[in-house]
Amino acid sequence: MRVAKKLFPEAVGKQKKRFIDKTISQINTSTDSEAASKDADLIIEAIENLKTKQQLFAMLDKVAPEHTLFCSNTSSFPIENIARHFT
Repeated sequence: MRVAKKLFPEAVGKQKKRFIDKTISQINTSTDSEAASKDADLIIEAIENLKTKQQLFAMLDKVAPEHTLFCSNTSSFPIENIARHFT
């Protein structure tokens, strides 16, 4: 709701709800990383083990479309340490 308010301050009630519902319907989660990444536009991971994180990204890099954005929810590791492993 907060994002809808910021993006569409003039929208009210049903307009905001439609925006939120459409956005949520486009988000998929999965425990099958490989299958889920085959048509992903954005991948966000939250693993707090560098080696596991690197292995996951290396595997996903092979199956995800070229346009896919890889994101990491990490505060423990420099992002270049993650990317270096599979670039």
